[in-house]
Amino acid sequence: MLISPESYYEMEIKGKTKQEILKEIRSLKRKINEDRIYLEESHEEPVKMYPDRRSMVSLEQQYLEYAIKGYEEAGGVYTLTKAEQKSRDFNELLDSLQRLVLTIHSYSGKIKRACTVHGDAVTVRAVRMLNPIEFFDYGPVPKEKFISVLKEMHMGGWRRRYSNPEIEDGVDWKLEIEFADGKIIRKSGYNAYPYNFSDLTHFLKMDSE
Repeated sequence: MLISPESYYEMEIKGKTKQEILKEIRSLKRKINEDRIYLEESHEEPVKMYPDRRSMVSLEQQYLEYAIKGYEEAGGVYTLTKAEQKSRDFNELLDSLQRLVLTIHSYSGKIKRACTVHGDAVTVRAVRMLNPIEFFDYGPVPKEKFISVLKEMHMGGWRRRYSNPEIEDGVDWKLEIEFADGKIIRKSGYNAYPYNFSDLTHFLKMDSE
């Protein structure tokens, strides 16, 4: 049975000792890692289950945040792992986002979203590089809301490159994120994706193209 992060805290964390909570934190991190590996590296049809693994990872990450909070409330001092520090640093960088471009190229053509920050808003240009080329703009989206959604995706934990060598012809994608200080972070893939890549394509309204 699924429970909310708040209920999870009340039922599984509140009132527990530091040692008990630390054990729960380790168990959650192990489960998150297992589910992510399955989603990113299993190229066969996923086992149908409810809730699906992608939804479970998202929920387990929220549980982990509450567990860490409970551990610190119990007097523990939580030290971030290198991966967790990298993810936190990335989310902090997102506050200075200037431009995000996602391009997906398949046998049917190329589609692209170019998201640009203008003051407190983000405008999105959608491009279909088919025949003929089409483009349209939508937005503006409040910058605070746009960045908040990106932070929930834990993109700082995405690898630089994803690839499935078993398929010769398929889908190639590239993500480029530029920040106010000129720093650019690039991610890409070929027939392979981060476990929650569809969250990004859905947010940028690329699902139906």
